[in-house]
Amino acid sequence: MSLRVEWPRFLIITVVLSIVIFVLDIAFHTNLAPKLLSGYPADDYPGRKDVTTNLLVFLFATYVIQMPVFCFLFLRLYAQRGLGNAIGWGIWGGFFVVIPN
Repeated sequence: MSLRVEWPRFLIITVVLSIVIFVLDIAFHTNLAPKLLSGYPADDYPGRKDVTTNLLVFLFATYVIQMPVFCFLFLRLYAQRGLGNAIGWGIWGGFFVVIPN
């Protein structure tokens, strides 16, 4: 028995959610993180070579590629579905999003 994947719907939803998560992540790191963490950003940050644009493009690409892959893997490979398991899966998969970033 083969399950049919509605690819256009799946990709639209996961890519839109990936973009929302990316925007929230950027907002967190520009607004909330400096208030929570002392020494963030680093003291020498203004003097560093400006590579922010290239890194943001890479970061955006990792979100848009990895998030749909993790969603697909959870829905197709993980036998025990449910909100709690999805959160655990997301935390585990989140480490692989954070590592290259």
